[in-house]
Amino acid sequence: MTLFHPVIIAAAMRAAATGRSFATAFAEVHADCVRLAWHLTSSREDAEDIAADVLAATWERYERGKIDDLRRYLLRAVANRSRSWLRRKYVRAKVAGTASGDDRGVRWHDEHIADRDQMWNALASLPSRQRITVVLRYYEELSVEETADVLGISPGTVKSNTSRALAKLQQLLTPDRAQP
Repeated sequence: MTLFHPVIIAAAMRAAATGRSFATAFAEVHADCVRLAWHLTSSREDAEDIAADVLAATWERYERGKIDDLRRYLLRAVANRSRSWLRRKYVRAKVAGTASGDDRGVRWHDEHIADRDQMWNALASLPSRQRITVVLRYYEELSVEETADVLGISPGTVKSNTSRALAKLQQLLTPDRAQP
């Protein structure tokens, strides 16, 4: 899928006659949506597809005035669509692993990864809710309250998801030390 999704183009053309058009709103939030999806999926192409799909699905609601805060709405939609994408990716990998007779398909990272890729692979191994929480908090630099608002959960849930995720990341990223 490309940046110029036919539905997005049609929405922009229809919205041109209104005050704040979808095209204007799209331009303001597109980069944020792609960046969030990229942080969650680690794939530029998939991130662009997810952002385009979400924007295409959103334009009609926006034009009817049913969305008050477009950026917050889109970030939540991108997080949800990315979670679905990650779930499908995991299931495909698991099925591929069982089809070949081994269990390698369920692994999210290679044991011999380069240092620069270590964090992304560790993030990929987190459950999707924890990964989304960490990305929103530390890569998108949202506060606990903003993250809770985007995800539609309580601030306490954000804090507990973040705490669990950081503990797991520390465990994954700390090299094993030899016992005396």
